[in-house]
Amino acid sequence: MLDFVLMAAAEDGERPFPEPVVGALQRVVPCDTVAYRAWSSERIVDRSFAPGEPDARWKVWEEYPRFRDDDPHPSESIGAGAAPDRTGQPLVLSEAISGRSFWKTGLYFDLMRPFGVRDVLKLFLPRQHLSGTASAFVLDTSARAFTEDDRTLLTRLVPALAQLQRNATLRAAPPGGDARLQLLTPRELTIVGRVADGETNQQIATALFIGVSTVRKHLEHVYEKLEVRNRAAAAAVYTTAVPRARLAP
Repeated sequence: MLDFVLMAAAEDGERPFPEPVVGALQRVVPCDTVAYRAWSSERIVDRSFAPGEPDARWKVWEEYPRFRDDDPHPSESIGAGAAPDRTGQPLVLSEAISGRSFWKTGLYFDLMRPFGVRDVLKLFLPRQHLSGTASAFVLDTSARAFTEDDRTLLTRLVPALAQLQRNATLRAAPPGGDARLQLLTPRELTIVGRVADGETNQQIATALFIGVSTVRKHLEHVYEKLEVRNRAAAAAVYTTAVPRARLAP
């Protein structure tokens, strides 16, 4: 689990969970496939799949909206996010509906049965107010049912997963009209974004899974590049260039 978190924390792109990171989660919770999907009120905004990205599987799962009503834990509902009572709770399909009833549904017959999927586990992440998206991890297995240990591991990962999503959103924050922000690295942009949101060095270090001394060193570089003397001035540069709505926790 620690290896997964450290690998994900090292990402510096705009996507929080690209394919290699999703593949690492498969080693935390053994299963056949892991998918990450994020959606806004209008469209699917991101998706990753491990292992690989077989065209046949994507073609079938693109039909999911047709069978969403068969899913006891529906996701990717355009225009709506994950319900609050499901957020952060690993949800196992086989515990929500009897096998006899589920085997009669189109979701099972058309989408799961062709790949021998026996059970599905979903984890809805906290809604991202920064980007206006909802998201979920979807794990499926053909070999066994998901266990209490699997759910416990995913539950323990939820705080880290939420921080990783926020870090990615801050890295992607538009620098607006201030050219100085374009000089910052993705990590520095993440840190100054968190400074602008009022976080302490310790809070930032925890969120980025680095040491406090490393945060201080990054801030020194930020001050130099932004031509400011302290965190208040750096935060002012950031909040002036980036709409405040992007910073809401």
